[in-house]
Amino acid sequence: HKNFIKKLKYNTKKSYFCVILDNQIIGNINFYIRENEIDFGFYANPFSKILGIGRILEQIGIYYAFKIINVPILSLEVFSNNTQVINLHRKFGFSIVQEFFIKKQKILKMSLKQSDCKALLS
Repeated sequence: HKNFIKKLKYNTKKSYFCVILDNQIIGNINFYIRENEIDFGFYANPFSKILGIGRILEQIGIYYAFKIINVPILSLEVFSNNTQVINLHRKFGFSIVQEFFIKKQKILKMSLKQSDCKALLS
């Protein structure tokens, strides 16, 4: 794990952020920057008592991709059986653009175009 953390300093394509609210780590967000697209993922702290962490992390990810980096497409991958997270992404306007398998596990690629994003104020 230490080598992974050390290598992040030299990787300009990947960014990892620890998200803190009320002095509590509520999760992390990661981005993999490509030419016209950012792949994004997050992990919510399962021990946090704060409600709506997924929604908070999703909003931060969308804001960062579209307002800070200014890419046209934000993408993510999710296990097909994770309906709660799929529904969260759909609420923010993500749609399924691809299905594939990794080690017999069905994965959905979902994307949100900046031009279709209604989650951010202009």
